[in-house]
Amino acid sequence: IPSGHMVNLDSASSGAQLASTALRCEVGMRNTGVINSENPPSLYKTLTDTIQCPVPLKKAKLAMMSYIYGSTAEPEKAFGDDVELFYQGATEVAPRACIFRDIAINAWQPFKDFHQWVMPNGNTVHKRVWQTIDTRVQVPNLDSRSFTFRHKVNKGKEFSVSLAADIVHSIDALFASEMSARSNYDPVVLQSLLKRLECVTEAPSDRTKMCSLDTVVHIGEDLSKYDNNYLAQAKELIEYTLAYKPFPIMVTHDDFGCHPNNTQRMREHYNRLLWELYHSNIIQDILEQVTGVRYDQFPLDPVLADKILDANYPLN
Repeated sequence: IPSGHMVNLDSASSGAQLASTALRCEVGMRNTGVINSENPPSLYKTLTDTIQCPVPLKKAKLAMMSYIYGSTAEPEKAFGDDVELFYQGATEVAPRACIFRDIAINAWQPFKDFHQWVMPNGNTVHKRVWQTIDTRVQVPNLDSRSFTFRHKVNKGKEFSVSLAADIVHSIDALFASEMSARSNYDPVVLQSLLKRLECVTEAPSDRTKMCSLDTVVHIGEDLSKYDNNYLAQAKELIEYTLAYKPFPIMVTHDDFGCHPNNTQRMREHYNRLLWELYHSNIIQDILEQVTGVRYDQFPLDPVLADKILDANYPLN
C-alpha cells in the first residue's frame, strides 16, 4: 500500500567529511564513510576508541563537530582535564580536517566588514562580520533616566574562528543545490543542450574546477565563448544526469530525502559529488579569494578517488 513515506539519509559527520575529502585525506575519508571500511562509519566512536576515553558519544559528537568548526569551548566542556587527549585524537581520526580548521581560522581578515567568495555554481557567499555593542540611551523626559540597548552592528573585528564553519557550510550549500539540480532536472533542457554539445569529443583533462549543473544549463548558443575543458565536463555531467529519470528530492542542510525507489540514485549523486570534490581545488580557490594567498593542495590519488564512487555509507 503506497504510504508516501520518504527515505531520509544524512551525510556522515558532514563537516569532517567534506573537509577531509576536499583535502584528499584517506584517513578522514575512511572514518566518515567516503571510502569503505569494515563497518559503517562512526567518527565519534572512532575518536573515543582511539583515545580510550569513556565520554558519551553524544558529548564526543558535539565536541568534535564544534572543534572542526573552530570551537575549543565544547571540547573543554566535554573532555575536561582530558581535553589534550581529545585534541590528539581529533588529529588522528581526521588529520587534514584539523589542518583545514587551523588554516581557515588564520585566514580571518582583521577588521574587514565582510568576507566574500564565489562558489562553482555562481553563487556569491557574502559573510558580514557582526559585533554586539551596548549603547547607553538617556531619556530627558524621564528625569534623565537611562537604559542600555544591546544590539548588533556590521563592524569588522580583529579575530574570529567563524571562517572554519563558514567555508565548510558553503560547500554544504553547494552540495544541497547540486543534489536538487541533478535529481529533479528538466530532461527537455538537458537533452537539447546535449545535442548542441555533440561536437565535444574529448574527455575532461582538468577537474580542479567543479562543474555545476546550475551553471551548465545556462550555456549559450555560441560555444566558442567557453573553455573546451569546461564543455567536456558539462557534456559528461549531462550524460551522467540523463542516465536516470528525474525525481523530487527534499534537502535540509546535509539531510536528503526521496521516494524509496530513487534512494540508490540519490546516493550515487552524493558519491559523485564527493568524487568531484576530491578532484577539485575548491578549498584553495575559496581561501585565495579570502586572503589573496594561494595555498598548496595535497596530491591526488586516482585509485583512492574511484573508491568514492563505490562507497556504501557517505549517506546513511
